[in-house]
Amino acid sequence: MSYANYFASRQVRPTPWNGCLELGETLKVPVVIYARVKESKLKQTWKKSVIGDSTKEFKDVISYFVQDGLVRQEVPKEEIGDAYRYGTTLVPYSAEDKAEMKFTGTGKCLKVVGFALASKVKPHLYVGDDVKIVTAPMLDDSAQTAVSALAHALHEEKMVIICKYGYNKSSSPKLVSLSPHLCERANGAFEGFYMHFLPFEDDLRLYTFAPLLDGKAKDTYQPNDEELAAVGDLIDQLTVSKDDDDGYFDQLNPKNVRNPYLQRLFNSLQYRAVHPNDSLPELDPNVLSQMTMPAELAIRSEAARDKVKKVFELKKIEKPKFKKNLIADGTEPSTEGVDGLTDQMETLVTANVLGIDNTVSKVGTVSPVEDFTALTTGADDHTFEKAIQMAINVAKDLIYSFDGQVYADKVLRLISVMRERSVERNSPTTFNQYLKTFKAEVLENKLDIVWSKLVERKITLIQQEEAKTSSVTKAEAREFLTTTKVEKIITQQNGSKKVDDDDMIDEMFG
Repeated sequence: MSYANYFASRQVRPTPWNGCLELGETLKVPVVIYARVKESKLKQTWKKSVIGDSTKEFKDVISYFVQDGLVRQEVPKEEIGDAYRYGTTLVPYSAEDKAEMKFTGTGKCLKVVGFALASKVKPHLYVGDDVKIVTAPMLDDSAQTAVSALAHALHEEKMVIICKYGYNKSSSPKLVSLSPHLCERANGAFEGFYMHFLPFEDDLRLYTFAPLLDGKAKDTYQPNDEELAAVGDLIDQLTVSKDDDDGYFDQLNPKNVRNPYLQRLFNSLQYRAVHPNDSLPELDPNVLSQMTMPAELAIRSEAARDKVKKVFELKKIEKPKFKKNLIADGTEPSTEGVDGLTDQMETLVTANVLGIDNTVSKVGTVSPVEDFTALTTGADDHTFEKAIQMAINVAKDLIYSFDGQVYADKVLRLISVMRERSVERNSPTTFNQYLKTFKAEVLENKLDIVWSKLVERKITLIQQEEAKTSSVTKAEAREFLTTTKVEKIITQQNGSKKVDDDDMIDEMFG
């Protein structure tokens, strides 16, 4: 009976997209496309109303003004036009300009670009808010035969179709993949394709992450048999299957789980319409329970979860605290408050004894080499990777936020120390990835002095002879300093490059 309190979306008759799957210029297979999965959104946005009397007509009036010194003057609507902000410059666009700049060379189409292995089209590349289904028209026997043959062939070869898709003649082109789908239903067999939208290069976000197990961590933190068994048992206990009789599979099936945000909104709207002066009720527990682990499943997996907590014991590690003690009366300096003192802290303790607060917590732009050295001396793998990332960010700030040619020596000294420490720790991956990015960005931005100094100092990739975990050969390391061809900048952080606004305009219209 709890389902009687849920709000269900109004069922809408599906509207097909009728067109042809074009394989070359002469082969065209009629197909229809339906939306299979689509994110449900509110049909309207919030409106404005008069408080206390929602029956009164309400109208928005927008006015535009320009400020000329102390004078504020209204601008007539006919003198208002569209503009695109590029840097600090507003580039005006008329209605004719906007019409001409639209990409209208696609039209309504579903054209095959090529075929690809399904394993190469990863699920994380899917974009968009819906998944479509492609099949043959119901009364077209020839089209049904062609679609069936194509779907079966691709299913056997484990391949997908890459297509260019245009919804109508005015739509921008989309890149999609068609994955074969074969299933048996009560009312007969269904054969066709699932359409997933794919990203363009502009849509991709590229990040560089260090391996979880690299260098010393590969031997220290490799999970043992007991740890693997504990995690495997937890997965088994929490796995829900359609063949089980406990009903958990149906309970977690998306077909039976309603969007809690929409349910809360509709319940609140209904209650407010009937009770305009009352407080809104609490959230319906039935709605919240759909997004919570079933109680029986939690009880069943309790032993497995306790086992994981035992084998992966978490311990809170307190940072050593150093107390600044000034030598004022000739007595021995006190080390009170110093816990867990290690050899790598000797320099910091000496500074404290002399009355100098020399605790290093980050890599700064004033003395980055000294800061990085202090942070990485005797550090664990996590702290080392964190220090490497801080040093990379400082190098970018010095090169791009200031005058890169002036600060070239400081940046290259920092990179050289980063390389030495990475070799010592047999952890070359992060440094090699960064140095490739650094080279591409320096050459792309024509910082020739920086590049020539790097070549002069022979700061190159860490090769296999220096660190056994490196994948770079000696020849590749030597070639890195000789080639100056830039194919692509791998990654660039927001705010890492200071670009003059006039230069951007010149580049756009030059």
